[in-house]
Amino acid sequence: MKKAILTSLFAIVALSCSGVIYANGADYIEKTISLKGKTPDGVPITFEITTREDPAKNPHEDRWGVSPHHSDAVKPYISDLKGKFGDETVALSLSAYYDLAAPDSFSLEYTESLYHLVIRGGSAGTAYEARLTFEGEYLQKRKVFHREFPDVAWEETVYSYNTLDF
Repeated sequence: MKKAILTSLFAIVALSCSGVIYANGADYIEKTISLKGKTPDGVPITFEITTREDPAKNPHEDRWGVSPHHSDAVKPYISDLKGKFGDETVALSLSAYYDLAAPDSFSLEYTESLYHLVIRGGSAGTAYEARLTFEGEYLQKRKVFHREFPDVAWEETVYSYNTLDF
């Protein structure tokens, strides 16, 4: 009797685990967008932005562009961001993009020695703009602000790097 109960319990646990793994791996949609430009000096810049729509994830996690009052709405979020500045790979931290949901436009802007990847997303009360500022292959800062109240709702992150020349 104990052996039969233990075997049944093991079968239930095994089925529930495989079901969760299957659901997480099968029910998402990914899209990749390529954005290309050149600095005023002619250096090519390329970004590949991957968005993911995943109903298995909590759709109203702490992300820009998603309202906690619409918990049934599944919104895409930026799941990967890769960049090139000339032949150099752009250094990007996951914190620079992973909390940006419902992106609807991407653009590159240039100022003197800096360039900016501008991401706009959300709608109405959740509308935001994220400005990732780069110098060469290094991300310098990220500022995300609410598009309707940019002076009231915003956050800014400054990045620094230790590099060694060999």
